[in-house]
Amino acid sequence: MFFFQWNWVATTLNPYHESNDVGQMINDDRLILMSMDRWTFLEDFTGNILSYPNLKHIVKERQWKLVEPRKDKTGKDEGTVLLVTADGSIDCQTNPADQEKMVAHLQYGEIVTALMLLHKGGSFILKIFTFLEAATISHLYLLSCVFKEVYVIQ
Repeated sequence: MFFFQWNWVATTLNPYHESNDVGQMINDDRLILMSMDRWTFLEDFTGNILSYPNLKHIVKERQWKLVEPRKDKTGKDEGTVLLVTADGSIDCQTNPADQEKMVAHLQYGEIVTALMLLHKGGSFILKIFTFLEAATISHLYLLSCVFKEVYVIQ
């Protein structure tokens, strides 16, 4: 039997940082509290991946735990990022009809972050509720240019 040991790191807007807009975050920090050592709030501690210094920081930080590069049995670096999941959103309850437009910039940031982190042949999962707007269709086109296969599952 093969057992796989996940080594994961997560980021989100820091619910404890006073400069983050409470309306942009989910008001539930139970997962963060239960696994605080797995979370990074990036260089400025906001957790905002749309900030270029924070984007540079997360790319550099993916190597921070790998003091000595080690190879697994297949020859891949154990510190290699093989999977990125992105399910970010913002609170759109005040204007649900414009949810797709309101989250487009965040989805683009998630895509850029994933592309900068992923090892060749890695996988990316992006949550998208609808894809009717030009920005979202452009995001899907970009992903189809970069990945060998793209699946849309509803």
